[in-house]
Amino acid sequence: MSYRIIPPARDEEASPYRQVWPGLAMQVLLMAAIAAAAVVVGEIVNPNPQLDGGINRINRLLGVVLAFLPLLLWLAVAVLPEYRVSRPRKHLAGTAALSALTAAAIGLPMAQDFFRVEQWLPLESSFRRIAGFTFTVGMVDTALKLFILRFAIYPHSLRIRSDAIAYGLASAVGYSFYLNLALIWRWQPTFGIAAIYILANYAIQFASSMFIALGIIESHFGNA
Repeated sequence: MSYRIIPPARDEEASPYRQVWPGLAMQVLLMAAIAAAAVVVGEIVNPNPQLDGGINRINRLLGVVLAFLPLLLWLAVAVLPEYRVSRPRKHLAGTAALSALTAAAIGLPMAQDFFRVEQWLPLESSFRRIAGFTFTVGMVDTALKLFILRFAIYPHSLRIRSDAIAYGLASAVGYSFYLNLALIWRWQPTFGIAAIYILANYAIQFASSMFIALGIIESHFGNA
């Protein structure tokens, strides 16, 4: 008797969930490449802050436009592809919006009005700046995002392990978006400095969100 191996149907091979890591890697690489290009362009243009001309106004406007870059990349790379799979993640945009509102209502006011990091942190040494940022603004930002992810998506929105990564990225994008937009609008840095600040702020929020997501994964799926 002979047996024939029948390959599974095409729709059985396709995963009902969108893969997170390829889109995440693409977004980080695009962010780094665009920020590097913006720094180079900013050094070439190098507007004089003492001149009250159209170049400086355009430079400030471009800095504000850059603040929207992580959000737009995330929508194109992470949110829109969710609608192409049979079981999309439904609360990504809501998680990002809630994170931005939390940064506006609690995170940034605590950094500026309670800790007043702008008054004393730049005067410290490099080690003390890192430690001071970590134990003040860093801990507040991470605690707020943990609170959002814990009560907004845990455990009803967790189906597979990569769900926590996707929602953690959404929280980082929303939180960093408001911080970038508010502080660039307030400080009005040059185009190149704005690009560096946006990339650094995005990387910090992304890293802390990934630690939170990995903890949620182990707590829920690993029963840690």
